[in-house]
Amino acid sequence: MEKIKLPQNIHQEAKFLKNMRLTYDLLEVFMGEKKGTLKQRKRVYQIFRKLRENIFIEAVYLLTHTIMAHTSEAKKTYNNILKHRNSMVVLLRRHVSIQVAALDYMQNIKTILKRPTIIEADKCREFASKAITDETTRLYDRSLLDYDLECEIENAGRPNKPLSLMFVDIDDLKGLNDKWGHEAGTKTIKYVSGCIKRVLRDYDSIYRYGGDEFVVLLPGTRAVQAARIANRIRFKIRHRPAKGVPTSPGISIGIAEYNGKGRIKGREALLAAADNALYQAKQNGKNRTCVFSPDKNDNKQ
Repeated sequence: MEKIKLPQNIHQEAKFLKNMRLTYDLLEVFMGEKKGTLKQRKRVYQIFRKLRENIFIEAVYLLTHTIMAHTSEAKKTYNNILKHRNSMVVLLRRHVSIQVAALDYMQNIKTILKRPTIIEADKCREFASKAITDETTRLYDRSLLDYDLECEIENAGRPNKPLSLMFVDIDDLKGLNDKWGHEAGTKTIKYVSGCIKRVLRDYDSIYRYGGDEFVVLLPGTRAVQAARIANRIRFKIRHRPAKGVPTSPGISIGIAEYNGKGRIKGREALLAAADNALYQAKQNGKNRTCVFSPDKNDNKQ
């Protein structure tokens, strides 16, 4: 059963909503509100197999925008909403949507929601996406990085749970802008970010850190493994130029590992170490990967 990371603040809640597997249409199929298409039924089955009873956390959140910390609490609330809906149908003698029943249950029966606001589901997802997403690249923006990094560092303190952080910088983007124009520079940034995303695994995260810089979090990954991923990214970018990008750009990558044992202590130190390795990659000729070493930071991959 896959563990769901529960949001602790507004940025993480936006990410939680953006990454949810369930949608309102799939929730209606899951709850038996409608039969759904064969494709929808298969998708619901796949989600349930992956999440198991954690699916009730997503279901309750979709219905009420309330975070249930425990699966048992979410499942109980979900079943109570269903029972309340059935009672409302008998009392009113008409169909009652599950959304209406959930709102009435949470506000008038449980009194959890004091002043609920109604908003279209698609509009809510749009707001959540914009709150944490860089407009140009559609990557997570820097505002979410600090929150995610703190969580990943906490997990990385456990045995056999290393965390690698990758700083990526596009080489000579200013020269490209001067020669080809800023539109070409923007297309290059989009191209590079897309190449990085396609190489990464589902549980990795990528953020736009600055104009031509990106940060990648690689949970459960040693620095040597991160270096192999970095070199796959560089190869993909250099050897598969995109349409509209005037030239295949080079990128420099700096990598640092946190494992709770070394000299790197905390978020700021990990970022600084990866940035140090990136600087070394630039000094060594650009378009290369360097892994941070506390003693001798000149490892070329």
